[in-house]
Amino acid sequence: MYSSGFCEICHGEKATLLCPRCRRLVCKGCWSDAWQLCSDCGSFKDNLESDRARIIDYMQKQTQFMKQLCGKRECELCPVFRELALVWLKTTKDIEHEATREGFELLKKKVAKLKQDITEICILLLVKQSLYPSVEGLR
Repeated sequence: MYSSGFCEICHGEKATLLCPRCRRLVCKGCWSDAWQLCSDCGSFKDNLESDRARIIDYMQKQTQFMKQLCGKRECELCPVFRELALVWLKTTKDIEHEATREGFELLKKKVAKLKQDITEICILLLVKQSLYPSVEGLR
């Protein structure tokens, strides 16, 4: 550990802040006010948020295609299609939890709508494949 009292990123300025993520001592110039982290950890979080947003964008496009497939009887009965939808539902829940934990508010909003759409697809497929009680059966 670098302990001379200087910034552990630039090594040029006096360290006045401690990054709560990586525990490095850093100067104000190497600090991300947006994330309240050092600039390295802030860049990592920016990249992580961008990566997750790209995944959600891709999944939104594919979900529209999945909705079209739900109108075809052979697709509604396909176990592979059902399992894909269930995996995507788990993925959206995982991203939603990560977005909450990391403070990615815009991502959290995007994933909420996607999760709703995929949940509807999953319920439809499970009902059609007699793996989930129908709405009539719940009354």
